Amino acid sequence: MSLFVGREKELDEAVRLLLASEMGSVLDIVGASGLGKTSFMRELARRVDVAGLQDIVVEDMSRFLREGPEFSGEPSTGVLWDTFLRTSELMLQLAERIARQKSDSFRLKCASERRKLGRPPTDGDDRLKMAIRRSQLAVDNVFLDNWAHWSDNRRVLLTVDFFDKIADEEMGLWLARVARRLKNTLVVVARESLPNQTSDFSRWHVRSLSPLSRDEVACYLDEFFHELLDPVLADEIYRSSWGYPGVLSLVVEKIRGVDPRTLTPAELQRILPERLQAPSGGSSDDLRFVDLIADLVDPSLLDAVYACAVVSTFDEPLLAELLGGAENESSEVEPASAIRTLESLGIIEQVATDQLSRRFRLHEFIRPALTRILQELRPETWRDLHRRAAQHYFRFLSDWDDDNSASPVTSLYKYEHPVWLAYKREWFMHTGRASGDRVIVRARFSLLFLEAHWWYGNYEPFYVNRQMLDEWERDWQWTGSEAGGVAASSDAAQDDPDNRLHAALEFILDHYPTGWVKASAPWDDIRDELLVVRDLSGLDQAARASATTEEEKELKKLDGLLNIFLAHSRRYLDPTDRNADTYYDQAIADFAELDDEWNLAWLYFETADLALERGSLAEARTRVRDSAEYLKSYVGDSEDWDEELISDLFRIRAEVRWEADDVNEALTDYCRAVGHAYRCFFSPDKTPDHYESLFYEEMTTRTANRLVEIVDLAGVTEARRWADRVRELMPGGGSVDDDEVRDMLRDADLVKLRAWLFPRGPAPDEEQVVESAFFDEWTALNENTPLSDTAVESLRRW
Repeated sequence: MSLFVGREKELDEAVRLLLASEMGSVLDIVGASGLGKTSFMRELARRVDVAGLQDIVVEDMSRFLREGPEFSGEPSTGVLWDTFLRTSELMLQLAERIARQKSDSFRLKCASERRKLGRPPTDGDDRLKMAIRRSQLAVDNVFLDNWAHWSDNRRVLLTVDFFDKIADEEMGLWLARVARRLKNTLVVVARESLPNQTSDFSRWHVRSLSPLSRDEVACYLDEFFHELLDPVLADEIYRSSWGYPGVLSLVVEKIRGVDPRTLTPAELQRILPERLQAPSGGSSDDLRFVDLIADLVDPSLLDAVYACAVVSTFDEPLLAELLGGAENESSEVEPASAIRTLESLGIIEQVATDQLSRRFRLHEFIRPALTRILQELRPETWRDLHRRAAQHYFRFLSDWDDDNSASPVTSLYKYEHPVWLAYKREWFMHTGRASGDRVIVRARFSLLFLEAHWWYGNYEPFYVNRQMLDEWERDWQWTGSEAGGVAASSDAAQDDPDNRLHAALEFILDHYPTGWVKASAPWDDIRDELLVVRDLSGLDQAARASATTEEEKELKKLDGLLNIFLAHSRRYLDPTDRNADTYYDQAIADFAELDDEWNLAWLYFETADLALERGSLAEARTRVRDSAEYLKSYVGDSEDWDEELISDLFRIRAEVRWEADDVNEALTDYCRAVGHAYRCFFSPDKTPDHYESLFYEEMTTRTANRLVEIVDLAGVTEARRWADRVRELMPGGGSVDDDEVRDMLRDADLVKLRAWLFPRGPAPDEEQVVESAFFDEWTALNENTPLSDTAVESLRRW
């Protein structure tokens, strides 16, 4: 509601807490839905903002909802890991909002601790639990130590709405520990009921909101109707609204069309629904809301109201899809008009967050009633709305790169972007409640998972893959069991297709070797699990016959990714196995049909690498040209080059020339590969990360290793001569005397040799940081690397 009355005692206390102490305070506002908790926090923020000496930060915990069993005792490894990721995400967002300067050091700390933990194994590992707790504590301490600095020691008001969404689980306990340690800060949380108590919660200032009094309702009516309403009507309106501000605002909207000077008690009773005038309590309260809203809105808008009840938040495109689908023009409701009308009636409100602007939600005191009505009386509609929402969010996740103008390299950062993460959680939640074909759900999850593994996780352990598996097991299966599916703990769980998919992907993740040297692995078993994924995702022709055009594109992309990994399972076990060629050819056909030039460029690189491994130098040369051609076509005039791929292609060309005994040209190309790997570290949209450090290590190691081979073939003196040639081609290395260089070559000390030959990569504390000594060095040396368009042109014409 736009007007605010009452709560003066609570507001005065909040302002005193904000201004009184240098230590942090927490004001815990408890009250049922509709009692005005969100309005209270907004009014508090308005009053604090008038002083102009405070920062105001608004957070909505519904975005961090973790579907699954309620908190009960000792958390599992998966819960601790998930909490570490979610709290890090929240702290990074808060740091960015409050910081007067960029919080690079804190972002670095979060990334460092994630890498330190690596791949979380299965539950039951007490050592891993301790490691996660240590990382959590380390990140928390850096966050808390910097909080006052980021805010320039100003007072900070942090309002946390929908705290009950996380209160009784590990993230809620984390907030209870951290909130009171935020210096100069008042944290105001809002929720419906008290949580399981801990010593941290006991130090909060808990205040329960009561319904408005009859006099406060009368005051509201006087302000709204400018004292034109008969005071006697306040008694009836007070009874009908129960003193709940949320209900009061709807009642007022119902009668605002009547001339307040002529409204009588009898006319008021005629206007208000009968059930609203009866005493409150019991299951009939749900129908009261339905009656009131049905009376308040045009009948054509009721479907829009029910659609709003199903989703956490929505914008115009999502509401359009819920009402009829993105391509369905049969709906009589225009989404933008519906949003304006429902907002003006006080049925929906705009979400107050910096990250998800122009999004709305149904008031929480209305949602539970409508949701229960949908589930009990219109279950097919309820499930179909969830299906539409799930489809919308998956489309958003899939189209992120195009919609956000992401380059091939920077698109990888979507996995850590707060909006992408929030929408991924929404997809999981709606998927678990949706109707329709679960096979396409499994296919979509497999597509998200394998795409992340293809672009990142197959080279360096990627925590996002593990997080996806945890979310799949927790969110989808738990909510699926709530909706009548197979419970994860039931006897049939082991044979449930969704559990089987989880087990197959988990096996792949646990056993697929990362890095550029693919160590011994159970490749036959990995292939078998990939085939299980293929089967469970419905990639056979019979299952695909009923797929929509959109779904068929998703299935084709998944098929392409599966064929890539199936090719890996053959080539890394036996490079001569021609089954790898079959899988690669099918993957190329899939991505060619999708006009996916970026993936095609990478596939032709992989097949060039395989041809080289087999000794087919002419074929490797042809494949390098093809890869460069697709890369050039993809980039066009954007100049947004994939430096990693260019580096890989020069490395292939270097090795082909090495095999042809053209040492000078081979070492020249090796240095070009190193140069483009070095260029990977920075771009306008990114900073160095550990993946690029590993890639740079690979390219410098491959080059240094060739000099060691020259020692074996022609002696140390000849190798020393070629080493000087490498340093001439790639300046910026270290400085040591001649005897030490000869010792490094003779002893095959690749670590020292790399440090002498090439510019250094970033130190761990220089990763994910813009301003550093490494950045200064990189800026000076990067100019020596040939322009990428010239480099690609030389590869195309090879």
